[in-house]
Amino acid sequence: MIAILPAPPHLAAFRFDGLLSGEDFDVCVGEVERRLATQPRINLFCDMTRHGGITLDALAKDMRYAFGHFGELGRYARCAIVTDRPWIAAIAGVEDAMLSHTEMRCFAPAQREAAMAWAREVPSGPR
Repeated sequence: MIAILPAPPHLAAFRFDGLLSGEDFDVCVGEVERRLATQPRINLFCDMTRHGGITLDALAKDMRYAFGHFGELGRYARCAIVTDRPWIAAIAGVEDAMLSHTEMRCFAPAQREAAMAWAREVPSGPR
């Protein structure tokens, strides 16, 4: 399940609970696209403390979306991820190294407010 959290226009903020389905992915993408329609660059906040995995349908949609929007990756300025799972932090570290326009940081659950504060900062120019 996914919950959209209150956030300023330049920030798409989510809490992931349990298994992420294809329908949940559609909700997430809809929110991201809504914000991208009015903002040149956006930040993301993802609380994945209670994330329980992803269905094959959601994974396939994620891959199609990512490859279909590869040229727009520069529109994502920051991504704050709240997690206590080392494997999520490891994936975020690889993505941070690979995505030159997007800064990704992981925060422990006790740092949730700091993560949200960092994600709320208005994106400036390229990283």
